[in-house]
Amino acid sequence: MKPHYRVAALAAALLLLLGGCSFYSGDDLLLAPQPTRNFVALQVQLRKILDGGALYAVPQSGRNRSTIQLVDFDNDGTDEAIAFFRDSSTASTFTVYVFKKTDDDYVLLDSVTGQGLSVQAVEYPVFSRDGEKGLLVTWGLEDGQTSALTLCDFSPDSGIRTLLQTDFTNYRLSDLTGDGTDELFTISGDGAKGRIAVLYGYQDGRVSELGRASVSQEAVSIVRLTAGWLEDGAAAVFAEARPDSGTGLLTDIFVYGGGQLRNITQNTESGASGGSYRAMSVYATDIDGDHITEVPQTVLMEGFSDPNEPDALYLLDWYAFASDGTPKLKRTTYHNVSEEWSFRLPEGWRSRVTASKETIGGVSRTTFCEYVEGGESPVIFSVYCCTGDQRDRYVMREDLVALAETANAYYAGEIPPAAGELSLSAEELSSRFSVLTTEWAN
Repeated sequence: MKPHYRVAALAAALLLLLGGCSFYSGDDLLLAPQPTRNFVALQVQLRKILDGGALYAVPQSGRNRSTIQLVDFDNDGTDEAIAFFRDSSTASTFTVYVFKKTDDDYVLLDSVTGQGLSVQAVEYPVFSRDGEKGLLVTWGLEDGQTSALTLCDFSPDSGIRTLLQTDFTNYRLSDLTGDGTDELFTISGDGAKGRIAVLYGYQDGRVSELGRASVSQEAVSIVRLTAGWLEDGAAAVFAEARPDSGTGLLTDIFVYGGGQLRNITQNTESGASGGSYRAMSVYATDIDGDHITEVPQTVLMEGFSDPNEPDALYLLDWYAFASDGTPKLKRTTYHNVSEEWSFRLPEGWRSRVTASKETIGGVSRTTFCEYVEGGESPVIFSVYCCTGDQRDRYVMREDLVALAETANAYYAGEIPPAAGELSLSAEELSSRFSVLTTEWAN
């Protein structure tokens, strides 16, 4: 063996010894990992349930979709095991079993039974500032429009205790009271008879109704619930709804204060949404990165007077709301939802620009112009959205400003030599351009 090979081999051996490594035979390395005692003990308990005629059930949605889940309910540093089963004799009966770890064993502590077509979702709401958790299970129902939920708390001695059972169409866990724990926000009812939002809170081993508020009467279907923050720091739930017209979205904003749940964007006299409707399917979001949720409203661009025109184009004004319902304009953008990009307008452009869209040789082009009523409107810049065979050709064009590239499209900008008073540099165009995420475009 050459000297430097001997040194390398010796160094490797020392590293193994210092690292506390052990040497195994080839047969040992091929052996399957041995399960822990805890795992074996839990498997014994699960086998008893399966032998009794039950089948494993899988939650259909949400973050917690495993058949067997480990959660530390009482924050004692030891996980409880939760398992989901369906009764094989009836497709509509489900049971959630909770096992407590004791030394090297798992002991069946308690169970919860529910009726429905499926275990829809499972969550573990925080019930105390110490991190103690509860159990929330939702069940899919036959009509496909409503669901049922079961809300429970946990005790290491008495097990799982059911505190609330109710039907709903939408729900969200969020800390609306600011006490560091989760409240349960639900919406129930339908578009014909009216929808009601209800807020439930947990305290001293009980779940009580903290308040209720009506949903805007135009809301035919709720498509999304999110938690966010208002301009004055208040927590809120944002309910995005499809209106009775069938196009666009409206947003109801729910806040809790003074012992009441309020819908701050609803007109209290008419019951209609107060200014949160937009003709485009764009969700409320934190548009400027300040941790406040802004709600968009559509504004026809200059040169368009009829919103029913097939080629009408809109700007989006983004408003942050205070808890008293006062809106504050934060930003104005142009969203091209079909091509999945947006442009943030500079201050002062809102009432001075217009745009047009066209397709040239299979490439989509959106052109922004300075609006001149009755005259020629100078071009400020254009955005090309290239897909398919045209993509590579536009990537090679040196006269264009590369803006973004995704798996589906290449985006490039074009700035004319003389763009007039509202001209942009290539750097500013790039900084104001962004690709839309799927969350923004419905």
